[in-house]
Amino acid sequence: MKRAKRKYLLSHILCMLFIVFPALTAAVFSESGEPEKLPLVSGEWLYLNTDGGVSVCGYTGNDEHITIPETIEGKTVRELSYNPFDDRGIFPGEVIDGSFFRCRGESTTKHITIPDTVNVINDFAFYGCTSLEQVDLPQGLTDINGYVFAHCSNLYKADIPDGIKNIEDSAFSDTKISSLDLPDTITNIGVSAFKNTLITQAELPDTLTGLGTRAFYGCELLQSAKLPSGLTEIPSELFGNCISLRSVEIPDTVKTIGADAFYSCTSLEQADLPRGLTEISSYAFAYCANLHKADIPDSIKIIDVGAFLGTAITKADLPDTLTCLGEDVFFGCVSLQSVKLPSKLTKIPSKLFGNCISLRSAEIPDTVRVIGSYAFEYCSGLEQINLPSGLTEISDGVFGGCESLRSIEIPDTVKYIGISAFANCIELESIKLPTGITEIGSLTFSNCRSLKVMEIPEGVSKIGWKTEDAGTAGAMKGKPFEGCESLEEIYLPKSIRSVYDILQSNSSLKAVYFAADKETVEALMGTDIISVMAAEDYSGTDYGNVELHFGEKELMDMTREKSPLDIIKVVLKTTSVVFTLAFLIALVPNLIQKAKTRPQKAEQEGNVLTKLGSSDMLVCKHCGMSGGKEARYCINCGKKLSQKKIKR
Repeated sequence: MKRAKRKYLLSHILCMLFIVFPALTAAVFSESGEPEKLPLVSGEWLYLNTDGGVSVCGYTGNDEHITIPETIEGKTVRELSYNPFDDRGIFPGEVIDGSFFRCRGESTTKHITIPDTVNVINDFAFYGCTSLEQVDLPQGLTDINGYVFAHCSNLYKADIPDGIKNIEDSAFSDTKISSLDLPDTITNIGVSAFKNTLITQAELPDTLTGLGTRAFYGCELLQSAKLPSGLTEIPSELFGNCISLRSVEIPDTVKTIGADAFYSCTSLEQADLPRGLTEISSYAFAYCANLHKADIPDSIKIIDVGAFLGTAITKADLPDTLTCLGEDVFFGCVSLQSVKLPSKLTKIPSKLFGNCISLRSAEIPDTVRVIGSYAFEYCSGLEQINLPSGLTEISDGVFGGCESLRSIEIPDTVKYIGISAFANCIELESIKLPTGITEIGSLTFSNCRSLKVMEIPEGVSKIGWKTEDAGTAGAMKGKPFEGCESLEEIYLPKSIRSVYDILQSNSSLKAVYFAADKETVEALMGTDIISVMAAEDYSGTDYGNVELHFGEKELMDMTREKSPLDIIKVVLKTTSVVFTLAFLIALVPNLIQKAKTRPQKAEQEGNVLTKLGSSDMLVCKHCGMSGGKEARYCINCGKKLSQKKIKR
């Protein structure tokens, strides 16, 4: 019984060892399986033994001015590193943010002097020491690693010593460092190295070959910068939100300006772009509100999305070398007045010139086939624009809000006009639609307050929604002429099948002319054409106060023709032979009256001689009155003079 009890207890002990031992071993081994070194203690200092010396990893005192010793226990201090153990120095815990973790919180430590024996400061060594104000860096230092002084929010002085080669990621980010004097030995500045600091000038030595993104991001007091001569790419967000930056020297070696490189540098007035530049990445100069000059070099190939969005540039002359142009590039450039696009451009990107309220003209090359959505939206100063002859598509909202646009002629090659394409063009008085379109999108001409007549060309079958939406649940419908308060006449072709609500939404409308005959239109009522007029409000000749005309479109055009011949041509096309003959009979008195008035008109214009001064005379065969040799009508009876000559 006792033996069984012992076996039972022994099994439980072994089980406990299997459970506890891994936990104990985990406490003294790193994640890689290598044993952790417990920090050693010498007075107020915690340190680790390293090859050739020691690495200080902690301080337990709380003096305002700390001087790190050159030696500890007879060994030279070579490095500073973070402490992987808690303040008891016994069991591993979470990584402490900084060797000198006691310089946070209620610490009074403000000044630290590092001995010249130290040549490396490792990651996070002083991270978050909010009480720290000044650091004396050693002359032998070559590397300041990542986040060493990051978020030391009161650190204002840390002079970079000669001999430094590498300043890693976020080394001084979110500090109060105000001056930056980099030695010629520097070769690398990491990501966000000086982000959100108070430096006022950044002159980067030519020895610098590595420059990380956001290195000077948010340096709100930075006024000037000089980039190294061998630099080929300006990293993304390098000077983003440097709101005081006024000048920057960019070397000719630069080929690419990275995304957001100068984003919201609101004091930057001029950007001297290098001659060999090939790419301006997305939002590179976006929201540089005072940037009024940035001449694009002939070497440029790519200008990406929003590159100059919200700037103050006044002219955009884009060279023919440009092969890729992004959306929103000049969106919101309220001072932009003129634009020249590259000759090989095939599509104007969406929102390219949206909200450019000062834009007066834009040269669009003949190679353009598509104008992207909202490309010229709210260009309220745009008065005239010539569209290329090969254009095929005007996308949604392209000219919406162009309040000064009075007239526009759309080439017959255009097949589609999108939603709200001309919405809110309040001065638009006339527009010639192309013969090749088959549909017109919703709200296309809404709030065109000056538009009086709208003539829809033959071939258009739908107005007010897109083809893919028509007849489906939740179709995108819109009143195409809503708010056109001066619109009086609309001409609809025989091809029309669907028009969404033009009668109910236009109080000024007086007449609608259907090219189709009355029977055809009435046959469509109750189907798609119901969106034009409801059966219960239709009287056969009108719809409320709107007159309805059927099969008379071409006849209505007759009233606008100038000559009798033009009138005859129109009548012959639209009426029967009997009606044509009756019309000609009615026209005869008008022609006779014109014939009677011709001599008097000729006399007024000096075409008839009233004096007989020539030897060769023309004689009127009706009354015998003689006329000059050049006279055509008798000044006595008005008859045409004969060609018989008499000798005197």
